Amino acid sequence: MEALEKMGLSKNEIKVYLALLKLGASLASKIAKETNLNRSLVYRILDDLIKKGFVGYVIKENRKYFNAASPNKLLDILHESERDIKKIIPQLLSLRKPVEKAPEVEVYSGKEGMKTMLEDVLRTGKEVLVLGARSDFANKLIYYHPNWHRRRIKLKLKMKALFEHGQKITKELIKLPHTEIKVLPKELKSNIMFAVFGNKVAIELWFDYPTTILIKDSNVADGFRNYFGFLWKIAK
Repeated sequence: MEALEKMGLSKNEIKVYLALLKLGASLASKIAKETNLNRSLVYRILDDLIKKGFVGYVIKENRKYFNAASPNKLLDILHESERDIKKIIPQLLSLRKPVEKAPEVEVYSGKEGMKTMLEDVLRTGKEVLVLGARSDFANKLIYYHPNWHRRRIKLKLKMKALFEHGQKITKELIKLPHTEIKVLPKELKSNIMFAVFGNKVAIELWFDYPTTILIKDSNVADGFRNYFGFLWKIAK
């Protein structure tokens, strides 16, 4: 029977167990005759079935009579195995190599995509590091950007920004609370701006049409933080 095989019994073990159910308490010789199996093989099979809890025995007049466990007991055997497995699951899980989760990536377009990213910064509530900041970012969001800073400051959300060399930095921005600004060396020029906050990295592509790529991954975010920290030290 397939169900008994799934419980770990071999075909010969199943044959002996079913024969015992049919025969009742029996000597090994009788079981061997019923199953057409070698007597010495039957003894080995009976020993295995006893260990597994499928067979028991009694001794009468110095002879060993074997009995099949009640089919109802099979559920007890199954539940006991389940309990044993549950006990070792924590140990097995501790040995399992963690599955690396792929970074989550989202892409947004235009001004609304930029706003989506900035709103995400506020929701995250973590310090934001901006690399390659540009003054025209604020110009594209001329009404939204000042309001965003007011909300950021109200949340006491710190911002460190590394501006590209040659970008116009307003006096108002420099004086904002919870805000630090430095300028990158002039050799480091690009049409790409990065913002790191929490476990996310936003990449702003400044070409004909602005595109925002948002990456959610702790390892990626930590890598960009290290990169930012190095550049912060050499910036002025």
